[in-house]
Amino acid sequence: MKNLYRPFSILFIVLFIAGIFFLIYYIFFSMPAELKEVLGIREAAETEKITSISIKLLLLVGAELAIGLFVFILLSVQNKDTNENIMYVEKYVQKQEKSIETNISEQNSYGEKAALLIQHITQLNRPFKDKMKALLDGLCKELEASVGASFITVRIEDKRYIEFVAGYAYHLPDSQLLRFEFGEGLAGQVAKSGKAICINDVPQDYITVISGLGKATPKYMMVLPIITGQSVMGVIEIASFNLLGEEELNFAKQVVEGIG
Repeated sequence: MKNLYRPFSILFIVLFIAGIFFLIYYIFFSMPAELKEVLGIREAAETEKITSISIKLLLLVGAELAIGLFVFILLSVQNKDTNENIMYVEKYVQKQEKSIETNISEQNSYGEKAALLIQHITQLNRPFKDKMKALLDGLCKELEASVGASFITVRIEDKRYIEFVAGYAYHLPDSQLLRFEFGEGLAGQVAKSGKAICINDVPQDYITVISGLGKATPKYMMVLPIITGQSVMGVIEIASFNLLGEEELNFAKQVVEGIG
């Protein structure tokens, strides 16, 4: 449609200009002759009156056309400017987000990466669930984790639970709900205590990574709470075949504390 817009625009402009010339010709030449013939006018004075009326009519029609054309151009320019401004703002936001993500991957130290990842998450104008997914993705990519899950805190009646909202290399069917009560399982324990844990010998089959090469259980795992004030807002769970030692745990803690 965009490719056809310009040819059609040119065609309508040509037709508009041709219509104006035809109108001028008709008012000045064809219409006076027709009026004289219909009215049976033979005197020069009457003919001049007809010509004078034709000129006035032409001026009125021309003024109306000019006003209409001016309004059309004005509205088109305003609409174009509005659309361009909206597109510019959207592209600017996308560019800023992409720039931050690129900068994160280019840094070498965990301290610099943590600062940039915190900046990226806190600047996201997204719901909390989306921020948790962005946090999980960022941590898993930087730690080269194999699988991960993010949970947010929900309250049902008088009990608190953590509910799965997003996964990294791990997804639930839309109809399936994964929820743990505070204190239930590793993620529930972290939610209850508000303290991160790191496991260097994950039990076999506790969590399984499936690939084209088969199934395997990651050896290392860390679970971290997302705390705002005195409240646990969510939990991040990350598992990896690569070592998740003290340095990696401190990096992850720095990020989640900065988000909270």
